[in-house]
Amino acid sequence: MLHYLARELSARGNQLDLIAFDGETQHPSEGKPYEHFGSVQLLPERMRSGLDYLLRLRRVFPNQAGESWNPSMWRAIAQAVLEHDFDLVHFLGSIQVYEFRNAVWSHLPTVIVPADSLTLLHRRRLAVAGGARRLRAWLEWKVARGFERTIYQGFGRVIVVGEGDRAELADLAAGLPVEVIPNGVDLPVEYRIPRAPPTLVFVGNYTYAPNVEAAIWLAEEILPRVQAVKPAARLLLVGADPPGKVRRLANDSVEVTGWVPAVGSYLRQATCFVSPLTSGSGMHNKVLEALAQGVPVVATPISCDGLSLTAKEHVLLGTTAESLADQVLRLIGQPRLAERIGQAGREHVRAHFSWRSVADRYVNVFESVVEEFGRGLAGRGGRSGLPSGAGAAAGDPAATAPKAPA
Repeated sequence: MLHYLARELSARGNQLDLIAFDGETQHPSEGKPYEHFGSVQLLPERMRSGLDYLLRLRRVFPNQAGESWNPSMWRAIAQAVLEHDFDLVHFLGSIQVYEFRNAVWSHLPTVIVPADSLTLLHRRRLAVAGGARRLRAWLEWKVARGFERTIYQGFGRVIVVGEGDRAELADLAAGLPVEVIPNGVDLPVEYRIPRAPPTLVFVGNYTYAPNVEAAIWLAEEILPRVQAVKPAARLLLVGADPPGKVRRLANDSVEVTGWVPAVGSYLRQATCFVSPLTSGSGMHNKVLEALAQGVPVVATPISCDGLSLTAKEHVLLGTTAESLADQVLRLIGQPRLAERIGQAGREHVRAHFSWRSVADRYVNVFESVVEEFGRGLAGRGGRSGLPSGAGAAAGDPAATAPKAPA
């Protein structure tokens, strides 16, 4: 998200600086992820334990660098704010970055973009957890609620990608200034090239537990039902960091790719994209990318959060292994249906989810927040305007500083 949004904001004449954690930088072959930023600082991130989170709940916001989880990031942000005429600070992330609010507090307007609600994520995981996992899921949900009741207070806007996330945060903290802005996607020029034999594709970052659970369910429960009718059907599990339990799914009909430089070449092989997520929150870019490629999508309802898709027009839905397999078999057996669903999904993305339209919405929010902050200063006897210049932000993994919209 950061790269594409920065590209669009830069094209509009905005100047951006970046202060980022270096733990999740992109693979070297993915190009120049920071090419749209004027200056870039990459700092190490101190990892935190469950005990760290529990102790922090006693006082959620630190007041100085030494009290934060990452003092070097606090100092870098505070120094940047002192040295530059930023108009706005854009925090990208949630628990990783909220604590730096007080490094900027009262100096500049702020926007924080958690993208999705941790509470919603863990509530959904609790709903499907069983056995020994249920107690851990319950504790994670309680901790997430404890943080999200507080950590977005004081920011000019809180931006999430879906209505479900907005509703969850509004329920936790009444009056929170939450905006919904979806993620975007670049629409590929070329269409997919369906292959034989029938090919199911799922894409995910497998450090995200819901993706691991979905991949296992797809390989062990859904694919065999498809193969009972179409024995030649195969499955591609694409994405970085598959754990052992995902790698062990590989066999003659299941390929586990690991990290790939671009998912487009795999999506273009797909007879259909299958997203059997049973938990999670936010918008799922994997589905957005498949739709953009014109690939027909079979998915659970959770997989479609924030995408405004119409069942049977843009996507085929299922909630059980049997129903998802049946929908896959419909697409395999009815090429015209597959083409119609795929093209409708692509046109839906073209109309609603281009990065250009997403950036327009961010610019509108930035301008409103800067104006509101200026009015607040004037009301308190402070300066009523902000100089045109840079904006700074802290993010997951980065602290981004967009020099506010002109």
